[in-house]
Amino acid sequence: MTPDVENIRWRHRIVERLQNHEAPKVFRLCLFDGKAILYSATPLDLPDGNSGNYELIVPGKGKVSVRVARVAGETVSFDDLKNFLNGKISEQTPKVAVALNLLQFIIRQAPNLKYPNNGRAYFTDVGSRDLRGGLELFRGFFQSVRPVIGKVVVNVDISSSAMYKPGPFLDLALEVIGIRGNARALNFRKHSKEWNILSQFFKNVMIDIKLPTKKTITKKIVGLVEAAGRFEFKKEQEDGSFLPTTVAEHYHKTYNIRLLFPDIIGIELSRGAGKNTVIPAEVCYVTPGQRYTRKLPQQMTSTMVDFSKFRPEKRLDMIIGNKGDRVQAPTLEYATSPYIQDAGMKISDKPILVEGQLIKPPSIFYGARQMADVNNGAWNVSRQHLHSPETIRAWAVVDYSMRLDPDVVQRFMQALEQCCTARGMQVKSKPSYKRGSGVGSIEKDIREACSQALAKAPPNYKKPPDVVLVILPPSAAEIRQDVKRTGDVILGVSTQCVREDNVAKFTGKQLDQYCNNIAIKINARLTGVNCIPSSPAYEWFKDQPFMFMGADVGHPGPGIQNKPSVASLVFSYDRHGVKYSATSRVQEPRQERISELGPMVAV
Repeated sequence: MTPDVENIRWRHRIVERLQNHEAPKVFRLCLFDGKAILYSATPLDLPDGNSGNYELIVPGKGKVSVRVARVAGETVSFDDLKNFLNGKISEQTPKVAVALNLLQFIIRQAPNLKYPNNGRAYFTDVGSRDLRGGLELFRGFFQSVRPVIGKVVVNVDISSSAMYKPGPFLDLALEVIGIRGNARALNFRKHSKEWNILSQFFKNVMIDIKLPTKKTITKKIVGLVEAAGRFEFKKEQEDGSFLPTTVAEHYHKTYNIRLLFPDIIGIELSRGAGKNTVIPAEVCYVTPGQRYTRKLPQQMTSTMVDFSKFRPEKRLDMIIGNKGDRVQAPTLEYATSPYIQDAGMKISDKPILVEGQLIKPPSIFYGARQMADVNNGAWNVSRQHLHSPETIRAWAVVDYSMRLDPDVVQRFMQALEQCCTARGMQVKSKPSYKRGSGVGSIEKDIREACSQALAKAPPNYKKPPDVVLVILPPSAAEIRQDVKRTGDVILGVSTQCVREDNVAKFTGKQLDQYCNNIAIKINARLTGVNCIPSSPAYEWFKDQPFMFMGADVGHPGPGIQNKPSVASLVFSYDRHGVKYSATSRVQEPRQERISELGPMVAV
């Protein structure tokens, strides 16, 4: 496409216009991957035989030239896929992968053209939830084709996505920075805190520019400008000369619009060739259907989790279209999708029933061979004596809470100490207490707390404290990150974080249960063993030296570029398979394969 169209939804719209309006006899029902590949069930009757050029006038985009050319690749065949499903081919060959990929496109094409999507899942505003902060939550469905013995199945599940709220840019900008009232408050200066927040939030977001004498134009935000109405530029006159003017004057003379807020931020748009255009924010509207792909702020994560949770039976009802859900279930669209019909595919709208076997779980033993009463994978640690309890010789509390009374903290620490002792741990000293100063002073706070803890430690104890307990406010991602960096990287001290609201709300048996959970975490951090499993499989392992290993790759957050992925390996080193150590390496961003797994294991 010339000029290049970056937005995948717009690329789909252009191809859809090509198929349905510009050249429907040529293209029929083609499958477009949103990038550069177009699949057709029959050879296309292109003007030049194997290629053709088409010019389209796209509303809001202007003239776009589309070149379609047949490539030298082979026709997609399903013979290898059939042989793979029937066991005649043992490995998934490239031809099998291509066939499966094409099936993915066929089932996803119809909903992906109608709804916002990420390629693998599509989302609708039915049952959406307001997140505030300029965002909302949509529900949708994930679909993928998977080969199984003798056939191909469609794996379907519900999915969720954060979306940019559509609507006036000014309203969203005020909501993002938490200001109620007049848009005049958006008169921020470059690089101020609010400026940086808005710049990051709206970068690359599509907006609709609505002017009285023009059709709506959709453009992408590349940046913000100060006092957009006062922004000066040179405007070309009828005689070809250029005279200086401002954005406010231009909009008044050209569109008869008097800007209400000439001193607030404006929007900078890409025009190509290094030229940018400044648009007043008050004529801009955030385009509907845009996914928010960055990491959600911590205060929104719990809302997202709650929004996404459903009991299994409810998930199934949504997928197969029971219970009168307003969202069209994907299984109900299989019979009506023109792309599935054109391909001659038939997909059952009934789920496959698979018999499962409930395997007996391993027994869990605490100290003195006390066996836990395990019920559906859960058990209570109360009244249990830890298998290998550790000793706390010195410990400290750093309190970053916003509303906790010191008496409440003292009550909590007494309950925690009692739980540690009841579980078999030895506590040799009382914890020191320090009121934390907050972000920017974390390392200083923890160092001082460690010094205070040593003053309360047994005589001649000179090592760092065994653990520092840190009380965090409800939204404290930045503080927690600094706490872990200080403890793990700088000081080499174990840290255990607890939330202020949990410390305050639990009493009686609930407090005892919460403190028990904290106690077993502390014991594990001190290299103690809380419990050990026992099963025939474990007994088989114990007949010879063994090691359990687990490996995974962690990637940078959504939208983060030029940061490496981290490959990690954990491995057991005791006869029960419950004590673990770890090693890690950095590698190329977004790479799933662990490049140095061999050397990591050899170490």
